[in-house]
Amino acid sequence: MLCCWNSGFVGVAGILEKAEKAEKSGEVGCPNLQENTTMSGGKQMMEDYENKREVALRIAIEAGVLEQCEDHDECVFEGGEEIKQAYILANSKYSAGEIEGVFVDRPEMTNIIKEVVEDHPASDCPLCDKNKSD
Repeated sequence: MLCCWNSGFVGVAGILEKAEKAEKSGEVGCPNLQENTTMSGGKQMMEDYENKREVALRIAIEAGVLEQCEDHDECVFEGGEEIKQAYILANSKYSAGEIEGVFVDRPEMTNIIKEVVEDHPASDCPLCDKNKSD
């Protein structure tokens, strides 16, 4: 569902850019979606994707795959668990209906969890590390 204007997956940053270009050129729909997507639809897709990433991040933290710094809420880094633990927890939540309506299906869910985990490769909080070296 994250493809836009028949160009394949464009990522969060690219969705709004594609929507703006399409609006300027007069193109108002996405052939890969069931309904036409307007500029506000592009923004909605971006918000939906960010929501999915936030849920995936919370799952990865809850599973211990990622950790959130106690001193810097915005800093997330590798935890002690393997990503498999996040997949197990996510599938359990999915089956129980706890994250109903967030993800289209399980493959989308696991793909976004993988993205989120890969986006946080640091082994420690970078702000704490910076403060230690100052």
